[in-house]
Amino acid sequence: MDEVKKLSIANFNITYGPENEPMLTYFQDILYPAFCNEQKVRTSKNVSYFSDVELKLISSEYVLTGNLIRETHYRVRTIVVDNELVPSPSSVPTAPYSRFIIYLKSHRMILVKNEGQSPNLKSFQAVLRKVVDRYTREANRERDKADLPLFPNAVINIVNMPLPDSIDETIKEFAKIKSINLRFFPLNNDIDPAPLLAYVRSTMDSVDSKTGNLTFNSPKSANGISNLFQDSIASGNASATVTGEKQDGTKVKITDNQLGSELQIPSAGNLSADDDERIANYCKSRNYLPEASEDNKALYGKALNILELLVSKI
Repeated sequence: MDEVKKLSIANFNITYGPENEPMLTYFQDILYPAFCNEQKVRTSKNVSYFSDVELKLISSEYVLTGNLIRETHYRVRTIVVDNELVPSPSSVPTAPYSRFIIYLKSHRMILVKNEGQSPNLKSFQAVLRKVVDRYTREANRERDKADLPLFPNAVINIVNMPLPDSIDETIKEFAKIKSINLRFFPLNNDIDPAPLLAYVRSTMDSVDSKTGNLTFNSPKSANGISNLFQDSIASGNASATVTGEKQDGTKVKITDNQLGSELQIPSAGNLSADDDERIANYCKSRNYLPEASEDNKALYGKALNILELLVSKI
């Protein structure tokens, strides 16, 4: 199997309402039906939507799987005829897609791009935010008419989790780092590994703020920067923006989605549901997926009856 596809690991971080209730709290009422109804998100150039969404067991653990499809067009300007370039304007429809696997116990996520133009994590987050927001608003209109309590809004942050080695390689590309900005958001039962980050999170709670930012100017310790990133973005507990210069003086600005290269997985042909278990086992064998926190394990245990019921209705 000579072909490889690009793979990303992310923290599928979703909370609800002012109390930051964790993802599984409204899984049956909001998240699962929003994923399944194939709402289309339109932009000026394409249409994106989730398809073939399925709740199933992999290695005795419930996961949510499916495709994120982007319907678009490839514009052809020229072709070669008899070894000569010939103008031939046309538009060819195409639908690149990515396959996703979301672990409901640890809320970690695998995204595999079927081809080079397939949607990435940033696209996944943008589409999911619009789909869930639209579903919640429509559901609440009906609940309001029926005099039922309204569903809370979801706070969605799909955060790339680069491996430590790839973070270090990215840092080495900078000749000079001008600033590092960490953005914090409500966590889904995760715990910050570093005291400083935990303190920032505690301060956010004390002032009743959903998000917070921490900026470091002109950091010079490569080891210190690496440790900071291991504690924050490698764990998926914060997103980062880094500005600086490369060796040739080129100014550069990158986000956590660009920190560290995408992983690769051997895979021939187009991805389908039949590949899910192989992808999951591949990531597990390489320790790409961290263990669920104790709080998330407990919440998952309480949700098992609901998950089993949802699967039985499929």
